[in-house]
Amino acid sequence: MHREKSGDTYQYFKERDVPEDDARAYSFAIAFYTGGYSAALNLDATTVARRLVKQDQL
Repeated sequence: MHREKSGDTYQYFKERDVPEDDARAYSFAIAFYTGGYSAALNLDATTVARRLVKQDQL
């Protein structure tokens, strides 16, 4: 599922003349942040960011 979605997204960017490395990075990031378990990852990232703000490290 992840690989298929990343491949589709990669093709989308390549068809618009985005450089290959950038197209791969964009497609990976999109799959990571919108794929399965993304809600849990986003919640964890929010928790970490809030803790860092409380500690004045962010």
